[in-house]
Amino acid sequence: AQDSCVLVLVRHGATSANLAVPHVLQGSGLDLSLCDVGVRQAEQVAEFLATQFAGQPSPALFSSQLKRAVETAERIAAKVSRLSLRERTRLLDGESQNEVQPVEDAPFRG
Repeated sequence: AQDSCVLVLVRHGATSANLAVPHVLQGSGLDLSLCDVGVRQAEQVAEFLATQFAGQPSPALFSSQLKRAVETAERIAAKVSRLSLRERTRLLDGESQNEVQPVEDAPFRG
């Protein structure tokens, strides 16, 4: 049997800025919580991933420190058993390619 790895990328749920017209670019400078729509989105993806990873080895969950990302990841962690959130203090938020440090050098929190 060949070892394999599955990488799942999930965008955070919506914030009021995502739904605003005209749209508001948040980047890392505007740290908003999920709005009601975003909470529902996060819960839906959490349910989906819980079914996808049922009976699988413990996956890892990483999130940036931004509220919207952490709130989305926390909902996923609550639904997917054996999963704990590892929050990155610097996970490519507003960094250029030259500023990004190798994963091994980035500190963990959580």
